[in-house]
Amino acid sequence: GGRGMATAAHEDIYIGVLATPNPNALKFVMSGEVTLTGSVDTLTLTSSPDAAAPEIPLAADLLALEGVTGVMFGYDFVTLRKDEEADWDPIERAATSILQHVAASATPGQPA
Repeated sequence: GGRGMATAAHEDIYIGVLATPNPNALKFVMSGEVTLTGSVDTLTLTSSPDAAAPEIPLAADLLALEGVTGVMFGYDFVTLRKDEEADWDPIERAATSILQHVAASATPGQPA
């Protein structure tokens, strides 16, 4: 976009959903100056009870979605893995909603 705004307005947040070679994984890419992990390059979480990540509430929200078995955070994307039996449609809708909410409340360039 040609608008040189420093803040990430809600309407400017675009979340692209990309297929991956794995049919049970989807990549959600964030537009704009949204960073999800701060200084962490990638972070992989699974839904096992001992793998809680309280420092990333977003992770808990995504892992709580029915059918989601794993979350990987990158600099500006999240990859979700799901059960083979789970359907992507409700997961995709819910995850996009969660990510838009997080992106809208994020401060661009905020130090970790």
